[in-house]
Amino acid sequence: MSGATAGPFRHARRMPAAVLLAASFFLPESASAARVVLTGDAFVSGHSAEERAKNFGADKKLVVNSNRRSFLQFDFSSLPAVSPGEIRKATLYLFAGKVEMPGSIDIHALAASWDEKTVTFDTAPVAGALVQAGVRIPAGAENNYVIVDVTAQVQNWVALGLAWNHGLQLAPGAAATNVTFDSKESGARAAFIANPDQAIEAAERHWPEVLRTLAP
Repeated sequence: MSGATAGPFRHARRMPAAVLLAASFFLPESASAARVVLTGDAFVSGHSAEERAKNFGADKKLVVNSNRRSFLQFDFSSLPAVSPGEIRKATLYLFAGKVEMPGSIDIHALAASWDEKTVTFDTAPVAGALVQAGVRIPAGAENNYVIVDVTAQVQNWVALGLAWNHGLQLAPGAAATNVTFDSKESGARAAFIANPDQAIEAAERHWPEVLRTLAP
């Protein structure tokens, strides 16, 4: 995916957790906004033999660095019956709670199913199609939302059938990258997908600063 650009900070207050755990899509005006739920997220670690076999699904953070990658799973079953072309925009929001080392992340669709309660480094599914490469994570992303266009991937899931939706992988794009995103267990700022126009409007009322950080 290409053509994404960087943009400004948005200043606002915190949004309630229940809202952040849902997602909506930018559908045609004739269809109401569909809301989907983040059903699972976890990171896996290859740092040591012990950590390779350990499950981190209950952790309050999602870590992405040279030894760790993170997974997100959304439930699209509530999406109305639409064609791929009718999904005009789908944008992923990731709250970067800590940026230990600025860099970038790559986002892939996952090629097989997984369970946040059992997934480990040794059992993790392989990465499938590239969704976004080189999503920039500057130092200023800390305590802000990183925003990524995932429209084409959502359209692809709808085209193939939602059984092909195994979620997304977040992996380091630059080797030195070390960033921690909030998981759904953090209770406030889990990853979500939204219509960007609605999201920015809501952000003006409810959210912390939103950093529009997209791949160049």
